[in-house]
Amino acid sequence: MITKRDDRRYRFALVMDSHRTLWARKAFKQVAKAHTFDRKHVTQIMRATGSPETALEHIKTYFDGQSRIYLTNALRIVWKETGKAAIEVTHDVLTGGDFLRDYSAITKQDPAVERVQAAWDLFVENKITSRANKVVGVTDTAYAQIQDVMAQGVKDGSTHYEIGLQIESIMGETWKARGETISHTEVNSAMNAAMLEDARAMASDLNKVWACTFLNSRQDHIDADGQSVPQSEPFMVGGEEMMEPGDDSASADQIINCACTMFFERPEEASD
Repeated sequence: MITKRDDRRYRFALVMDSHRTLWARKAFKQVAKAHTFDRKHVTQIMRATGSPETALEHIKTYFDGQSRIYLTNALRIVWKETGKAAIEVTHDVLTGGDFLRDYSAITKQDPAVERVQAAWDLFVENKITSRANKVVGVTDTAYAQIQDVMAQGVKDGSTHYEIGLQIESIMGETWKARGETISHTEVNSAMNAAMLEDARAMASDLNKVWACTFLNSRQDHIDADGQSVPQSEPFMVGGEEMMEPGDDSASADQIINCACTMFFERPEEASD
């Protein structure tokens, strides 16, 4: 039986999904810039060198250095902008703004949203620093793809020029899809982390509730839907501990392209 609590949580998840879609479009523009730089540099390297071996040396140097800087900066912008937007939405919700007016009874002092957002900037800097391995993983994967194309081209007897065209093609096709995946995943992680930070500042006595949109959701997340825990405790999702949907301490299977969010409720409401 669908309860009022279930309906309220699901409606909220759909509202947040619409925000996520908008923010992911903006995020993609940032990630696409990083990929554009990659494509431009790799193309220049291929044109400026005369052999696959020399080209690979220069391409590896690029992906080990400048490419990671471009991607890190893109993720920094995505996290900061998404988080600040999510904080504003959560702030409205928890103060009885436009959606869950029955939450307006929260009696904790409401800190200025600017103060929470300023703290978010620092949070993001620490988060981006800790996500160095993720950036390295993305650039290593990109370089490995180029290696594969290069090796196949040499095996097929393609000219250096022809191999360069093949690399340009694969970068244009597959990296767009990768950019969309990165954008969606990062936006969801940033959105939920920011929501939790704002709730901690405003109403730490509320429980956080896993809210699934059921839009192409994986079974572990469907099973987690409605799980209500104190904000300081983790959700249990597929046998893993997660502080929020998109928590990057969890396995990739639990966070890539996740569309779940969080609802907030008083502890006594969890049993309604």
